Amino acid sequence: MIKCTLSEVQDVAITLAKKVKRGTVVCLFGNLGAGKTTFSKALIKELTGNEEATSPTFNIIQTYEGKNNHVSHFDLYRIKNLEELNYIGLNEALDSSISIIEWPEIAANMLPSDAIKVYINFTDAPDQRIINISY
Repeated sequence: MIKCTLSEVQDVAITLAKKVKRGTVVCLFGNLGAGKTTFSKALIKELTGNEEATSPTFNIIQTYEGKNNHVSHFDLYRIKNLEELNYIGLNEALDSSISIIEWPEIAANMLPSDAIKVYINFTDAPDQRIINISY
């Protein structure tokens, strides 16, 4: 368990970046506004050098190329059924890239058992978060 400020969420993501490689799946859990996208942006920046990472809320998937990494960033919040997951290419990305998945619950049966699970939760303080990471 890591207690941190919202800005320190980025530091946790940077530390995690050292542990991922092609085929790694990072699942992000938390309520709206908890910091999943903040975490994702920092992780993508560390992995690819891309400082313009955006939330894929409306696109559902964004991809980023780095010198040594290909990152697929998914936001499954608006996905309603499993058929849509096949349409957006989730299976292919799981094998060929580093996959970062916000709102992964609908895809639970498709995800590898060794997916890294990151839980970001609010605390009583508005700028504090508690992060739990399960490897």
